[in-house]
Amino acid sequence: MRKRRYFFPLLISLIIICTAASAFLPYSRVIVKKISVQSDRKVIINKIVNLKTYSLWYPWLISGTDVSATYAGTIRGKGSWIRWADEKDPAVNSYLYKIISVIPDSLVSFTLHLSDGFVLNGKYLLSSGDLPDHYTTLTWVMHLKDIKGGWLGALFSGRSKKIGEAMETGLINLKVLAEESQKYNGMDIEEIPIKETFVATISDTVAGDQLFKVLPEVLSDIKNGIVKGNIRIVGNPMVQIQILSGHNILLNAGFPVDHSGLLSGKMRILRMPPGHILCTEYHGEYKDVQKAYSALRQYARDHAKASPAPPWEEYLNG
Repeated sequence: MRKRRYFFPLLISLIIICTAASAFLPYSRVIVKKISVQSDRKVIINKIVNLKTYSLWYPWLISGTDVSATYAGTIRGKGSWIRWADEKDPAVNSYLYKIISVIPDSLVSFTLHLSDGFVLNGKYLLSSGDLPDHYTTLTWVMHLKDIKGGWLGALFSGRSKKIGEAMETGLINLKVLAEESQKYNGMDIEEIPIKETFVATISDTVAGDQLFKVLPEVLSDIKNGIVKGNIRIVGNPMVQIQILSGHNILLNAGFPVDHSGLLSGKMRILRMPPGHILCTEYHGEYKDVQKAYSALRQYARDHAKASPAPPWEEYLNG
């Protein structure tokens, strides 16, 4: 009986000591949030891998009122990253987000570094399963590893709860954004301001089936003319295409330049006044580029927009 009297107090004391010690040891936790989105997986994942869209939905990026963001290299896909900070308090509210890997239409993994040294690893999972067409289940997983202060510190700080609430907000924002894009062939339509712009161009009428044979030659000619005219190219090649009768095309091709000037021959410099433009990015074979035009026209109708001039195409690569 005497041994039992000593044994139980000793056991209870040991449990209390272990519990108290574990309360302050680093620990890990996984937070999982889900939402159903009335949109194709491809549309949703295009939002997630395109860092330029994050200012529209990502909770830690839109939470600040004075946010300054910088991007590294490409802004889309594996290896791209974005760093941002609240200009009012960058030491406290600064972040680094990097896309680690992408499995098309199904998974994106990432890391998020917070200003206090805390690192979150996570992923987005997309699945359709038995859902109706154009419906996707989007799952956002966040791994909180080696949390300082242990579970007791996390409990009092409310960090896990705050992260979970931010994830829920982000999913709702992303749902709205993706469902809006679904109406426009999955395209992100932006209305952006532009400054006064000068474009050095050559205009010519070509047969429709000769467009891709003629276009590289035209761009090469205008580039040589710009160099001879001591004018500097300041952007990607731009092309304006108008369909004429008889399968002909009025081609207007060139490059944005730093100032107006005189060019020889058929070359001239067009001035674009400051204002606002509707734009979208299309990635794919050129034969399907009409999807982008259709999306822009539909968006313009929905928002009562009108354009006084034919649209321009800007070639980002290839």
